[in-house]
Amino acid sequence: MKRRIIVGLGILLIGLSAFLAFRYFFGKPLRSSFEATSEESLLLLRVDDPVGFWNGLVSQKFWKEMTTIPAVRNAESMLVGLDSLAGQQGRLQKFLKNKKFLASLQAVGKDEMDWLFVLEASDEALKDFWSIIESNTSNRYVSATRLYSDVEIREIKAKDGSRTLSVARIDNLVLLSFTSFLLEEAIRNVQSESIPNMGDFYGDRLFKNREPITLILTKAGVQGFAGVLGKEGRGEVFVAWPEKLAAVIHPEIDGSEIRFSGELYSDPSFPIETSDISEATWSNWLGLVPNSAASFSVFSFDHISKLSGIMGENLVLNPVVSGELENKLIDRGFLEGFTGMHLAIEMGQSFSDRRDRILVFQTDSAARQTEMLRDFVIGIAEGMERSTYVDFYRGREIFLIDLDQFPTHLFRANFSGFPNTFITVLEGNILMANSNSVLKRYLDEMDSGNGKSITSTGFPSENSDISRFQTYWELDFSNTWPTWMDFVSPSWAAFFQKYAAVAFQFEKLSLQVSVSNSSHFLTGKVSYRDTKTGGEQQLAMHEIKTVTFEEELTFGTKGLRNFNDASLEFLVQNRSDKVHLITEEGEEVFSKMLDGPIISDIFQIDYYKNNKLQLLFATANSLYAVDRLGEFLPGFPVNIPTGRISYLNLVDYENDRNYRYFLASASGEIYLLDREGKILDGWNPKVIPDPIVSNPTHFRVPGLGDRMFVIDRKGHWHLFNRRGEYEPGAPFKLADEILTQYAILEGNSAKETRIVTVSPNGEVVMANFRGEITERTQLPRPDRESSFHLVKDPKNERYLLVVQEFNQLTVLDESYQTLFSQRIDAKDLSFQYFHFGPSNEILVVIDRQQEFIYLYDLAGKMHLERPLPGTSPLAIDLPAGKNEYAIFSIHGSQWIEYRVPL
Repeated sequence: MKRRIIVGLGILLIGLSAFLAFRYFFGKPLRSSFEATSEESLLLLRVDDPVGFWNGLVSQKFWKEMTTIPAVRNAESMLVGLDSLAGQQGRLQKFLKNKKFLASLQAVGKDEMDWLFVLEASDEALKDFWSIIESNTSNRYVSATRLYSDVEIREIKAKDGSRTLSVARIDNLVLLSFTSFLLEEAIRNVQSESIPNMGDFYGDRLFKNREPITLILTKAGVQGFAGVLGKEGRGEVFVAWPEKLAAVIHPEIDGSEIRFSGELYSDPSFPIETSDISEATWSNWLGLVPNSAASFSVFSFDHISKLSGIMGENLVLNPVVSGELENKLIDRGFLEGFTGMHLAIEMGQSFSDRRDRILVFQTDSAARQTEMLRDFVIGIAEGMERSTYVDFYRGREIFLIDLDQFPTHLFRANFSGFPNTFITVLEGNILMANSNSVLKRYLDEMDSGNGKSITSTGFPSENSDISRFQTYWELDFSNTWPTWMDFVSPSWAAFFQKYAAVAFQFEKLSLQVSVSNSSHFLTGKVSYRDTKTGGEQQLAMHEIKTVTFEEELTFGTKGLRNFNDASLEFLVQNRSDKVHLITEEGEEVFSKMLDGPIISDIFQIDYYKNNKLQLLFATANSLYAVDRLGEFLPGFPVNIPTGRISYLNLVDYENDRNYRYFLASASGEIYLLDREGKILDGWNPKVIPDPIVSNPTHFRVPGLGDRMFVIDRKGHWHLFNRRGEYEPGAPFKLADEILTQYAILEGNSAKETRIVTVSPNGEVVMANFRGEITERTQLPRPDRESSFHLVKDPKNERYLLVVQEFNQLTVLDESYQTLFSQRIDAKDLSFQYFHFGPSNEILVVIDRQQEFIYLYDLAGKMHLERPLPGTSPLAIDLPAGKNEYAIFSIHGSQWIEYRVPL
């Protein structure tokens, strides 16, 4: 008996083994969902628990807005439709539980995308699910079948006329899509061994992966992303992506962040070597990135030449420029001394259509390289005035290199957007910018300590090994979005405009690439905002301190920097014409009687060239220069023999502190005084026939040199050289009348550099420094009493246009797009504009009649719960590292400091 049992068990085991072997070698193969996906897929998402993943996703704060995007809405519609087909009652959830689910995003037309969904399941589970679907299609759905390559495709459409869902089954795979040709393509991918699919590209890496969630950004997806950022799909990105690059990452949602990590794949030319970097070096390097940057990239290689390995593909170089750089710079050792560390910073936009860009290169030989650049610039600018190719700012010499795409040719790397290059040195690093204005703006931020920190980036985190760091990239949505329409390709601009609410939910995207064991690893995160704000509430204002004087204050408050510790000090004047200099703590430094009210801005000069600063300003009769103890400088005050002073500007041609004082009277006399206050030849005075309405201005025009100008009330633009000689063709007629300010739109040549203003009847006029009118645009004029104002920020980086009606203000941006309208019943208004970055802008409206000061953001929302009292202009600062505005004002006999959180 026992023997029969043993024999029976043996036969059973042999039979079972044979059955399993047959199924393994001759039965239907278990296919991977990746076999159905095309090599042209943009994005792949695979999850092992689709139900848990979906429930976690739809519970996030950003999901509601995300569903306004068609591709996301289609994914949601797919799952909702499947749940309905399954008869609801949790059947779909039970079926999908712990099943491997793949979503593939693919292009289906120009700027259109849709999903292919692939599910892996056992035969038994598929039969049950298939029968459930068949039993439920007859009630609310119209179902039809057709064959494609011997595979049955079931096309299901709701009787209410919604989109048609195509479903097919091959072996252990279920394929679903609302776009039928994606399903047909998936069938071909599975059936044909000659058609490459994602399984072929990533097979070993994907099949060995055991992570519950895997996201794949494919090579096609990376190139598509580059096309979004480029013009007309050319992929014109600032720091070009390598062509053959993909990432397999594993995301997880953690609080208000989506974190991800994984492996980065590229072709063998992608360099492995990194430079030796410590956390202290990283911290110092981050300090060179301004907080207002729209995006930035940090690269750390063992040598600068490695840039061409990732950014040197498909370059189109000018052989003449390349040859000149090789002969005069490269062959003479200019590149020796550069390390593998460099920064690429996108600063957004200024007045022009360009994207403002800064490159920072670490070098051990800045002095030698600067001298080589100076010789090179002199050589290519032979015969030209020095002021046409050299400028000075904040004690630094700036060179203009008038060669198209100079950084690209020099490093053989794709640094696009440099029609001209402006170069200087900062802390031993070589800076290259694509405009003089953005370089000066960058230097302003660096000198004010407004750089990023490890805390602001979050890298390195506790688990990061910074010694293996190679690349870090960060995109600040809040600083980028206001100029995003100009940043992306035109074909995508409409998409981002339509779905702006989605982008506003996100704050920052950061990516870090590290190297280990000859492989690249990618980590990153996307942070998003809490959209449940609880209503539109004004920010709470805090009055920090008040200083009370004996008499009413009539001038102020002007913020000045102390030359010892860079703290703020303020100059105010009372109705008896006495000035007071006080510290930020409210302590008086000095008091001084003047011969009348101050009529100019307050300038700081280094008269003795010892890095100690004095104050320069004017009354109607005199030019004053006062040291910090309240003593007049030798020869000051200077009395002007004829006319009354209405305007004052400070000129320092070579940044060598050999100052010129540029004065004008309202009646038309223009004076230029030397450093000691003596009137210079050609300006004794220069007389124009009509009243002057603008501050006399000096501007160094790239490629043209120093130019001086004023605008008169009859709309003439009087343009002179330094000797007071008219530019050929000047004065230039801008309009019949000008009453408001002007702004300078700095370009890289006299033709590109323009002046802009607006006439009393609402005509915006632009003219370049050749005297050519480049634009005339008539703004809408609600009624004959409407007035128009150009309001620029103190640094001349941006401007607004304000249309003032009887009881309403309308504010427009530089593109004449309405930012907001606000009802204000007042006539006697003046305006100020402060620009601290795209998301930190303030329009100040001063109602002198009712003595109210309103502060608005550019959406028309008041920054404060109530208006401030006063009639004088404000001083506003955004201290580095602090999340609040510092606002300084005068009212009555008081100087007041407020703080307002961002």
